[in-house]
Parts: sequence; C-alpha cells; structure tokens
Amino acid sequence: MTRAKGQGPRGRGARGAGRAGGSAELARLQALAHPLRVRLFELFARAPRTTKQAAEHLGLPPTRLYHHVAALERVGLVRLTETRRKRGTIEKYFEAVPLRVGATTASAPAMSRRRNQLATDALMLTALLLERAREDCLSARAIRRRRRERAAAPTAARVSYHFDAARLPRVRRAVMALVKRLRALSIDPRTRAAPRWMFTLALVPTPADAPPSVSRVSVRRAGVAAASRRSSG
Repeated sequence: MTRAKGQGPRGRGARGAGRAGGSAELARLQALAHPLRVRLFELFARAPRTTKQAAEHLGLPPTRLYHHVAALERVGLVRLTETRRKRGTIEKYFEAVPLRVGATTASAPAMSRRRNQLATDALMLTALLLERAREDCLSARAIRRRRRERAAAPTAARVSYHFDAARLPRVRRAVMALVKRLRALSIDPRTRAAPRWMFTLALVPTPADAPPSVSRVSVRRAGVAAASRRSSG
C-alpha cells in the first residue's frame, strides 16, 4: 500500500485555481453544479473510496464517473489519499475536502462582483442540496413502505426570520454551532452500527414581498402531527 504524496499532476488543480485571481471558491461551487458531482462529493465525504466503489454504490458504470471525479479533484474538492496495488492494477482512493468559501484580497469593485457571483452560485448549490434532501425523504418513504417496518419519523421545520446585515455573522455562527453539537452526538459508524440520518439546513434570503410563513412538523409518540400557520410578519 502506497500513500499519495499530493505532488506532481495530482496537486496542481487546487493551486491552479488559487492562481486564477482568487477564484477557487467560484470554481468549486461551479464544479458542484452537476447533481451527480454533489452525490460523489457526499460519498467521498463519508469515507475514502475508489471511483469504482462509488460507481457500485450509485449503480452506475465507472466510465461515467471518471471525468466527474477528475473535475472535483481539479478544483480541490476531493484529493487522492492513497493508492493500492491489486491484481496488477493501481486502485486510487479519494476523499472529500471540506468546502469553505471565504474572502480574499481584491479591489472593492472586483470583490463586489465576486461576492455577487459567489452568492448566485451558492444559491444554486443550496437548491441542489435541497433536492438531494427531497430524494432522501422519498427513498426513506419507499423503503419503509416496502419493508413494512416501523421507523423513527423525521423532524422538519421551515421558519421565516428577519435579520439585518449586522446580525448575520452571529446567525451564521449559531448555525455552525448547531452543526458541531450534532456532530458531537454522532456515533462513529466504524465502531458501532446505527441508522444514518441526513441533516440539511439552508438559510436563504427571500424577496421582501414574499409572504412570510411558518411550517413545522413535530414528532409525537402517537405519530406525526403537522401544523402550519402564517406569521404576522
């Protein structure tokens, strides 16, 4: 078994993106514009695996995934972690790199344009992730009906809030603190078997004239009770 060093051609993608006027974040968001790449990114985030293993999980031929994996690697969203020799071939294992979007030094006009483009692409990525959450819900429903077994019901909420620009940093810190608290409660799947839950969260600005609404789904022992009401704004 040989560990990858991250040198040579494999290490040039992320560096190349960094040289292009600080456009690495845009390149990563744009690389995730394809729904299949979002699914690949999720798979590589769970555990290092080969493209062939990812293809088997998705039920697709590996030849359909090679250029998608290469695109993710090129912008630094996945990286080669190790290579293994197997029956005269080289197996390449990839893992996901956390997606981070931050500010870089640039002129004020250039920074403004870049932030606008980042926001636009981030909204596109958010829509893709929410579509993946929809697929997760439909898949879980189909499995539950097919197996005719009882399973824990999901918890969901859609709530409208009002924040000004000054409070947004505090709001984002609160959101990330929640994510970290949930991660601390998660069981390591390598040491103990437990059902896998997907948590999808989106804080999205909406037009001022959009009707504010609040909907919640609460879980009770007797079943799932849904309630919705229109807020006063």
